[in-house]
Amino acid sequence: MKEIKVLKKNYLHFLNDASRVFNGDETCFHLRPKEGKVLGLKSSRNVYEIDQGNAKSNITVMFTFSASGLTTPPMIMYPYKKIPINIIRSVPDGSGIGHSENGWMKSELFF
Repeated sequence: MKEIKVLKKNYLHFLNDASRVFNGDETCFHLRPKEGKVLGLKSSRNVYEIDQGNAKSNITVMFTFSASGLTTPPMIMYPYKKIPINIIRSVPDGSGIGHSENGWMKSELFF
């Protein structure tokens, strides 16, 4: 309770300006989503699903919005040790870009 009183006492003026109140959330996009069907030729007797690469690869996108409706450019996390130049060039201007081994957001990347 003491922390709430400090917030109200010292920072309440921030809450009066909706453009200074932000909320962020991250969303995972799977690069190889699981499917329940496998396509094969009509005459094929045995058709198998072949998993190529890392089936759990994903990118994470951090979206941030203010209470007044303003948005900030997204932060996109890729699952690379070094991001390929063609991906860097394809990211919209102003967007944040980062990388981690699995494409997940980490606290140090958030900051």
